[in-house]
Amino acid sequence: MKPSRLILLIAACVAHAQGSYKKAVINHYITRLEAKASIDWNNPPVFEEKRIPPHCMRSRIDAPLRPVMARKRLRRQDASLSVDYDIVPQLRFLNLEDHGVQMRQEDSTWVTKGTSQSWNAGAGFALGRLQLSGGYSSSRFESEMKIKSLGLTEECPAGNECHFEDWVYHVNFWGVPEPGSGELSNKYEANICSTLGRKKTCFANWARKVCIRLQRAVISERVPIHDGASKKILTTTVFIREYYGPHATAIVAQKECLFKLDDGRWYDSENDTFSTGEGWAAREPDQRKPVIPNHVRLADCPASKDKVKDDRLGKRGDMEEERKMDIKWVGGFHGR
Repeated sequence: MKPSRLILLIAACVAHAQGSYKKAVINHYITRLEAKASIDWNNPPVFEEKRIPPHCMRSRIDAPLRPVMARKRLRRQDASLSVDYDIVPQLRFLNLEDHGVQMRQEDSTWVTKGTSQSWNAGAGFALGRLQLSGGYSSSRFESEMKIKSLGLTEECPAGNECHFEDWVYHVNFWGVPEPGSGELSNKYEANICSTLGRKKTCFANWARKVCIRLQRAVISERVPIHDGASKKILTTTVFIREYYGPHATAIVAQKECLFKLDDGRWYDSENDTFSTGEGWAAREPDQRKPVIPNHVRLADCPASKDKVKDDRLGKRGDMEEERKMDIKWVGGFHGR
């Protein structure tokens, strides 16, 4: 295999490992929200949309019927929920200095994706519960919204590319309409669908088709989740670091799991500690684990003896070796 192809293959594998780790972290939050999600069936989501029928010049009787309101409700037995997210990244900073640099969170702009324009529905997270319900004055919201900075600061260590990121959560709900819930109304009639019968007017022909679609159309909508206390859009703010600096490598083993590194330090892989000759110190969270080639290891110190750090997501194992990314929660929803 040519060197250039090998480099591309290694880069692709590393990018996949980083992407998998980031996805695992986000899915952790999504799973927590989905486990707490339900629909308030005492006040379920309701589809409401104002429609303007075609004006029939041959019949002046039709004119007063405009406009009309179309409505339908989600059927309880077939309703499903899921949670997903939009990612709003901020500018990235690559620290080429030999010391850490403080970064400050800035305002960011969130552009909505596939949001509902007609559902009288909303999702609120309060007291550890996520509930989808109706009763909202409108489900319309701006397609572009500013997310105000919380004034957070984090340090970007030397050799890292860093940025803040906001995850904006949404509830997706889908199913079929409740039988008989599809209706058209105006200021003259509460349920136009039930009074059409065999009428042949221009308006009746149009309304009949709308009534049929209201009953048969599959329901599938997406709405952002609001924090029950502040009424603001529910977000998680994280600080992401990706390391691009040099990587210490073991060059010789002194005994068992004690290795000398190419930067002059010593490393104990069994205890995950470093030494410069004056005592031992545990590896810091932002320090990468040294590379220990198999040919340097002694027989009594296989890789299986190396200490593996774990976090809230469980043990990372080999992923800690491969990834260069670290994701830290700094504000907003914490997945609890």
